[in-house]
Parts: sequence; C-alpha cells; structure tokens
Amino acid sequence: MVYFQLRQATTFSERLRGLIGRRLRSGEGLLFKNSSGLHTYFMTYNLDILFLDKTGHILKIIKNLPPWRFSYCKNADHFIEFPSDHNNTFIIGQFIDLTHF
Repeated sequence: MVYFQLRQATTFSERLRGLIGRRLRSGEGLLFKNSSGLHTYFMTYNLDILFLDKTGHILKIIKNLPPWRFSYCKNADHFIEFPSDHNNTFIIGQFIDLTHF
C-alpha cells in the first residue's frame, strides 16, 4: 500500500497555477478533480502524473514529465501531480480513495 497526502486545487487560480513556483513535501500530491489534461509550462522540475477515472482507479501514469509539455488522458476524470522525486510505486488499475475530496 502506498501512503501519501493530497492537497486539492479547487479555485480557478489554484488550478491554473498548480505547482508552478512551489514544491510539495515528500509524500504529497496535488489533486485536480474534473479535469483530464494538464500543462507544465513555467515549471522548473519534472512531474509524475496519475490520471484517474471517476471511481478513483488509475488509468494512466506518466513519470518524469518535463517542463513545457502538455498531457491528457481521454477517459480520465481527475489527475494527481507529484514532484518526480516522489518515490511512487503506483500501478495501472490501483484504487486511490478520493472520498474525502
């Protein structure tokens, strides 16, 4: 089992900014609900991305997405951003509990 803390980007400005200009602590991720695409414009470090379906199951994993890129997952309902130095061992199909968000 993988343990981590999630923060949620809820406002327009939080969702637009994402992790630009800030870093999460080890073991933290930033959740974007009701979105299937992201950009890494203006980022200064790589990201790991989990794309999730509406039930919280992982559909797609992108590791080390560099700055100045765009990515999406056609069937995703949500995604989570982690700094690439996060030691993640996620697998496709794994369930992420989003009931508190």
